[in-house]
Amino acid sequence: MGSKRVVLSTLFFSMFVLAQEELVEQDVSDEVIEEVVAGERDHKYRAPSDGYYEQHVQCDCSDPRFVLRNKEMSLIFSGYIKSNNFFDTRQVFGFYEDLRLIVPEPRMPDINGRDVNARAQFNMLAIETRLRTLMIGPKIGRARPFGFIEVDFTGPWLVNNSTNQHIGFQNAINCATLRHAYIRLQWDRFSFLAGQFWHPMVPPESAVNDTVSFETTPFQSVARNPQLRLTTEFSDRAELIVAAISQLQFVSNGPEGFSSKYLSNALVPNLHAQLRTYWGDHVLGAAVDFKRLLPLLFTEKDGLIFKANNTVSAVSGQVYGQLKFDKIVARAFITYASNLTDHLLLGGYGVSSVDSCGNRQTYTPMRQLAFLFDMYAPLWLEPGIMIGATKNLGARGTLYRDPTMIGNEQFTIYGLGGGGDGLSQNFNAIDYVIGVAPRLKWYKSPITFGAEVKWLRAGYGELNCKGRIHDICPVNDVRITLALYYCF
Repeated sequence: MGSKRVVLSTLFFSMFVLAQEELVEQDVSDEVIEEVVAGERDHKYRAPSDGYYEQHVQCDCSDPRFVLRNKEMSLIFSGYIKSNNFFDTRQVFGFYEDLRLIVPEPRMPDINGRDVNARAQFNMLAIETRLRTLMIGPKIGRARPFGFIEVDFTGPWLVNNSTNQHIGFQNAINCATLRHAYIRLQWDRFSFLAGQFWHPMVPPESAVNDTVSFETTPFQSVARNPQLRLTTEFSDRAELIVAAISQLQFVSNGPEGFSSKYLSNALVPNLHAQLRTYWGDHVLGAAVDFKRLLPLLFTEKDGLIFKANNTVSAVSGQVYGQLKFDKIVARAFITYASNLTDHLLLGGYGVSSVDSCGNRQTYTPMRQLAFLFDMYAPLWLEPGIMIGATKNLGARGTLYRDPTMIGNEQFTIYGLGGGGDGLSQNFNAIDYVIGVAPRLKWYKSPITFGAEVKWLRAGYGELNCKGRIHDICPVNDVRITLALYYCF
């Protein structure tokens, strides 16, 4: 323990020496921040979308910034402490100790026909607390380098509620989790990013202006991935983004449970292209996303091993827009989701055939159509409302039916349910989800108070061989959230 303290003390002392012992508290007009956005202010160029997060997350709800700097480099420290307090009228399926609510649990009748999941619950969490560091400079030729690190304490992203096990991250809740860590080089009309950051299907309009509960799932993509991203501007009104992406924390489901190996073994990274257009502060974008998975390296039958080469490929698309005025901001996202479980959306992929020789499988992607609309008034007392819906579009092909099983377990689908982690196939038998969430935020620097009421309805049913749902039985949940932030 003593050696760790010495190392940490030496590290912080070195940082202060490099910064010439100059620690200052500055406001939003600080010259370092002004220099970052000077080109955009002077209309020389528009700051690229992958730099938007850096400029806006430094102070979520207060003005002060803490800056450590010397003549060539600046380090900006920020973050917030957040207390989340929420109550649900029903048992729910969610991530991060149900902090991120996905859907209410399906009906589970007991021997007398009473619904076991019709039981209210509450929780109080501070694991969303975040710490950030933004590094700027020194210049490399005409390029300005940026480095960004952000952590929170959410731990594992998925919990099997039936066994209370943290899938893939045993007993890691309340531990530091890396959200972002990247290097970005910016020229006047070109930007290159390498590291872990928001997936491009999470545009800045979605990543920055969050709701009180930070819940846009299952209506909008949420994923942070290691990636190589290029952003270039054709003009002041058009921007092209291309990216090659892998998986780490947000991963796909498969025969061995949630893992990044299915994408890695397919040898093709997640490929993405996106076009963004601007009209003043208004934004319109369209994106296309390609992903290929190799679920199995081999299969077994009668004690023999057979090499497996069958992959599953899926193409997803997204269109989105934002209208931003002085007193009102409105944004909307429409996502055609094909095998986007790693984005915390419904769907995934299913087994479409099993050969009789070696149990080798073929696969077909499951498809969803998701919609999200959000509107708020950026005032000191900020009202807002989020409306979302997602609809199951079925499988692209035909699902294989196991004659030895009954109910939804006849089909093998790797989505939010199924897979090696033992989650129920009922979570893959959701026909639709509808949500409405009015909210109110009150800002008084450095404190922000938020209140939100969210109603969710999910339609569970029975799967057929086309991946469609019939005999639908809806369930409802109302979540009341009270949140308190201290921002710095």
